[in-house]
Amino acid sequence: VIITLGLILILMRKNAVGFGICLVTLLIPILFNLNKQEILFQDRNFFGVTRIRYDDKLQINMYQHGTTNHGMQSLLEKYRLHPQTYYTQVIQLFDILPENIKQEPMAITGLGIGTLTCYASENQKVDVYEIDPIAVSVAQNPKYFTYLRDCKGDKNIILGDARLNLVKAPKNYYGIMLMDAYSSDALPVHLLTKQALEIYKNALDKNGIIAFNVTNRHMNLEPVLYALAKDLNMTGYIRENLKISEKLTKDNLAMRSVWVVLANNADTLKNLPKGENGWRELSPKKSVLWTDDYSSIFSVLK
Repeated sequence: VIITLGLILILMRKNAVGFGICLVTLLIPILFNLNKQEILFQDRNFFGVTRIRYDDKLQINMYQHGTTNHGMQSLLEKYRLHPQTYYTQVIQLFDILPENIKQEPMAITGLGIGTLTCYASENQKVDVYEIDPIAVSVAQNPKYFTYLRDCKGDKNIILGDARLNLVKAPKNYYGIMLMDAYSSDALPVHLLTKQALEIYKNALDKNGIIAFNVTNRHMNLEPVLYALAKDLNMTGYIRENLKISEKLTKDNLAMRSVWVVLANNADTLKNLPKGENGWRELSPKKSVLWTDDYSSIFSVLK
């Protein structure tokens, strides 16, 4: 702005056209800012910048980390506890699981605003692994979001690196593991290597599932999960929910998403809805196995 003002003062004396261009350059960001959603909260730490925005048109609060949307909650009572954005299709996974698996403890990596905890049943144990303390404080503040407060389940937030903490989980403990740490611009590669998956598999019930939210603007992670499933003798399916409208409304906050689900037992996933709008077996054009010794973001760039 200071530079632009300086140019305006110079060009006012020499060039009317140049003056007009500089004036428009100055006004565009000002006018654009008037149309932005209201910022309710903003903070930053080692992990980046966190913003909570309020959108009056959609009647929502939105959690944004860096440039990535990590969840929205409707402020309308009718939709307030509905899982929104990337999480609407997760219900299909719960629908096909046996009742005993659905009642076992659930693990979630990546808290967001707590949306995924709303898939828990009454008194179900839910362990949420989150590394960013600001994310925890925001999700727990009912001024912004109420999923953690109001959804069912016995929630336990474990602050710290998910991989380091999941090592401590009992063997075959979780029936469902929901991995929601891969949508940001800065991909946590150490949570998607062979050694990491071995840790997850050790904590998973023999008939349980691990579901990965791999919605990402820049990376296609199907080749990585295909290689990991093959290496660890697991069955894998993917659903690319990309045909829904990007235009959000008060009664429809679903967003385009990509989920991959892995299981030790192929029979666990036999009832997944298949077909054009359903799930398909992992079948990328290439296979990319990441390990703690070697990984390359360039191998999965879109």
